[in-house]
Amino acid sequence: MGETGQYVRGLSHSDTALADFIGNLERSDERTVVVFYGDHLPATYPDSVFRANTRRTVHQTPFLVWANFAGHDEPQPTTSPTHFVDLLLQRAGAPVPPYYALLQRLREQLPAIDSGMAVDRRDRLVAPSDLSGKALRLLHDYRLVQYDLCAGRRYSEDAMFDAADGPTG
Repeated sequence: MGETGQYVRGLSHSDTALADFIGNLERSDERTVVVFYGDHLPATYPDSVFRANTRRTVHQTPFLVWANFAGHDEPQPTTSPTHFVDLLLQRAGAPVPPYYALLQRLREQLPAIDSGMAVDRRDRLVAPSDLSGKALRLLHDYRLVQYDLCAGRRYSEDAMFDAADGPTG
């Protein structure tokens, strides 16, 4: 069986496992939210597929944010993995630390961001020069916090996260 056949067989196994997993959670009394996504397109696609698609469509992959309580059947918005946790917190009706509140505000302006691309509230791919002042400020704030938490001295950590819930390390 070639690469594509193996990939399709893996998809079939994943579909069955996800259906079983969700089925078990549907019967659970514990409130549960699941985020499930594919993080990239398969490497088995020929170059012709990439040439026949747009920059945006080759970055799109399916995902779901599912809950076993009211509201689980909401349509999935265009978004990026950056926003999965703030979507999860919103769907769960959970308290939102300041970091994820920043991400929620950013998602309101730019539902999807990835590799120099941005999708606006009207679900259009937009150039950085076309972003609103508010979107630019939120994106700038997000990048500053990300830099601080990842490569900086973590000055923002206490302000962005509850001590009990914040990142470790």
